Amino acid sequence: APSAVVVNTDAGECTASGVALGTPVTADNCTVASVTNDAPAVFPIGGTTVTWTVTDGAGNTEIATQLVTVEDNEDPVISNCPTDISTVNDIGECGSIVTWGTPVADDNCNVNSFTSNFDSGDFFPVGETDVIYTAIDDAGNQVQCVFEVEVLNTEAPTFVTCPSDFTIENDPGVCGAIAEWDVPVVTDNCASVPTVISDNNPGDYFDLGTTLVTYEAFDGVGNSSTCMFEVTVIDTELPQVISQDITIPLGPDGTVTITPDMVDGGTSDNCDFDLSVTPNIFGTSNIGDNTVVLVATDPSGNANVTSAIVTIVDDEAPTVMTQDIVVELDDNGEVNITAQMVDNGSFDNSGSVSLAIDVNSFSCGEIGVNQVELTVSDASGNSSSGFANVTVVDVTPPTIEAPGVVTVFANADCVASGFDLGTPITSDNCNVDEVINNSPGVFNIGETIVTWTAIDQSGNQSQATQIVRVMDTISPTIEAPADVSVNTNNGCFAQNVNLGQPIVSGGCSVNYTVSNDAPSAFDLGETIVTWTLTTEDGISISATQIVSVEDNIAPTIVPPSTVTVTVDENCGVSSVSLGTPVVSDNCSVENITNDAPSTYSLGITTVTWTVTDASGNETTAEQLVIVEDNEAPVANLNDIEVVLNDEGIAEISFEDIDAGSFDNCEIVEVNVSQTIFDCSDLGDQFVTVVLIDAAGNSTTAFAKVSVQTDGIDSNNNGIPDVCDDSFEVSDDVDVPEAFTPNGDNINDQFVIPNLDEFTVKELSVFNRYGNLVYEHLDYDNSWGGERSNNGQDLPDGTYYYVLKLDEGKIKKGFVYINRVRQ
Repeated sequence: APSAVVVNTDAGECTASGVALGTPVTADNCTVASVTNDAPAVFPIGGTTVTWTVTDGAGNTEIATQLVTVEDNEDPVISNCPTDISTVNDIGECGSIVTWGTPVADDNCNVNSFTSNFDSGDFFPVGETDVIYTAIDDAGNQVQCVFEVEVLNTEAPTFVTCPSDFTIENDPGVCGAIAEWDVPVVTDNCASVPTVISDNNPGDYFDLGTTLVTYEAFDGVGNSSTCMFEVTVIDTELPQVISQDITIPLGPDGTVTITPDMVDGGTSDNCDFDLSVTPNIFGTSNIGDNTVVLVATDPSGNANVTSAIVTIVDDEAPTVMTQDIVVELDDNGEVNITAQMVDNGSFDNSGSVSLAIDVNSFSCGEIGVNQVELTVSDASGNSSSGFANVTVVDVTPPTIEAPGVVTVFANADCVASGFDLGTPITSDNCNVDEVINNSPGVFNIGETIVTWTAIDQSGNQSQATQIVRVMDTISPTIEAPADVSVNTNNGCFAQNVNLGQPIVSGGCSVNYTVSNDAPSAFDLGETIVTWTLTTEDGISISATQIVSVEDNIAPTIVPPSTVTVTVDENCGVSSVSLGTPVVSDNCSVENITNDAPSTYSLGITTVTWTVTDASGNETTAEQLVIVEDNEAPVANLNDIEVVLNDEGIAEISFEDIDAGSFDNCEIVEVNVSQTIFDCSDLGDQFVTVVLIDAAGNSTTAFAKVSVQTDGIDSNNNGIPDVCDDSFEVSDDVDVPEAFTPNGDNINDQFVIPNLDEFTVKELSVFNRYGNLVYEHLDYDNSWGGERSNNGQDLPDGTYYYVLKLDEGKIKKGFVYINRVRQ
């Protein structure tokens, strides 16, 4: 035999497979016929003896043995090993009870021991502790699961006692007090004596007001807590108030304001204090003695009062404010002023003042700058004076009336000169200094405007105009432009027509106008335009021109929108409302027609609209008429019975169940969900029929097909002969072949084991003729052999069942009902 073999177990297994045994050494005096061994396919752990057998050609045999040793060198595996745990101490404890999910040890062979140094639920002190799980298998291989449990101390020290807020009065003569209290008591869950610090201690001096006293306690790991209370020192001493009388003048603004310090005569208090005086503002009505009240109030609201006399005096003269002014002489050459006109806001501290000036009237002789004196006086007899400049100006222009119109005749040189223009009439509020005109001396034919100007001594001017008319006695001639023929260019009109220019000749006048009566737009047809030349002398001459306008612009048409209609019962449609097209023409629309048919077929029809104007211009446009079929086919179906043939098959067609289905147009497609039936379809089956017409409209209907057999059971096995070989058996569940519903509480129900493992469990039971006798859509092992529809017991015999399970699996077979036990 081969040498002994030592191997390791297969990964994850406590056995070894695929062991290479080696090859035995054999020999025979004749021939070796065969060599065999009894080695197993899989070797267990430990030693296994393999026997080798050699056989020669004569049937002689010999054996030899080989030892195969399987060793386990695979460590156990620990699963669900917790990760490091960090938690906080239990309240009031210097540690915590810690729990975790228990690890699970597994091995390819067998776990011999599984131990740990701590268990879930043990108490762990504050700090870090290693938890070690150790698993050892039968072969001594071992593995560890190690994780750390850290317990943090997060509980701060606790103040057992802490003083409450308290209030004390100030010590006499000072603005504070010495306070006393009991020192707080502190405990901690770990530290025996926590560290306690505070910025204040019993017997300390506290200023007036509220002071927050804070004690802070620390344990060894930095947790801290505080105890806080307020010490309030109040002041109950009144200030000592002393006043003094004062005299004070009014200020420049007529008022004076005093401060408490001005009437304070040495007020004092143990703390600080504020002074107020009432009243503290005085005006002109307060001149003389006034009584004021001085109040001293400390920060605690303690107050004391006294009075003082304040004497107000006024010794300030008014302030004069002047302004220079400019005044205009009136139409009579005079002007008057008032003191208020040169005053620029003179004022006095006492309020009202009176104003006076030394000069108040001026005339043409005072044109220019004049000085006046303004005197301002107050009610106390104080007064002041100031000067202002009054500038007198004349802004009234003179009046002038020009001579009347002068009409003369042109000489042979077509000009006129040497005639008298006349004299204008002038006047002024003071005096007119100069009168001039802009006469050219020589006047051309037509009208010339001569401007006369009057100027007074101040340079003010006025103007008036005179017309000089020079008449021409020789008439000119005019020839109209050639006749014009154009197309319409704006609606049924022609605009901006280029008429051309007339020819003008003769006469000596250069001042004439040429006009015509052409309209802004020319109507269709002929229009006569009259051209007129008018001289400045009023002479008019006319000539005519013909403008012909033609229409060569075709009308426009926008057809009605696309019309969508539904076919009638004859798959067509008539009397379609097409709508009205939108038409327009630059002139007028003469006629609108279309080529619409009387009846529209299924589909799209193009209707052509034609519009014609009065000039015979024509335009077309197209409209679509869409005829749709939205009517689904009508399904009329029959329920039928079919009998399986000798092969256990029955086949139907649509014609077998059709009872006159129809469509208003045409049915182009018929789909029947099932046309072939076999033994699995025994009973009533509902087929789905879908009818589709040419437009894609569809109708879904249902028909019942009752699948039957001929009932012949020649071998008396409870199964019709045509179905003997048709049912299939699935291994998903083990369905019993019979049950005995006789009321003895033994096998009284049709119980299918392990049925609760399935979500879908629909049970249908048929008799030998294919009729459904029992049905339960969520079977619960409760059928006792009765009918579903009336609860009556079924006769003993063989029945065909169909059990539908998860994932579309079906279990079919036969079950025997036997109420007479044997």
